[in-house]
Amino acid sequence: MPKVKFLKDLCSGQAGSVHDLQDYEANVLIQLGAAEVISDNQSIKPAEQDKKSAKKGD
Repeated sequence: MPKVKFLKDLCSGQAGSVHDLQDYEANVLIQLGAAEVISDNQSIKPAEQDKKSAKKGD
């Protein structure tokens, strides 16, 4: 389970708080720009790369 830091206030925590989430939860929040990974977890890296490539396509 990856550790993520919330970048925005959410119903499950305030901005700046750190939580252990399931992979699918972390991927969604990262793609929405609401969280960032604070630990090295290989299962989250593809979601970050997808987000960066989506910005380049705009």
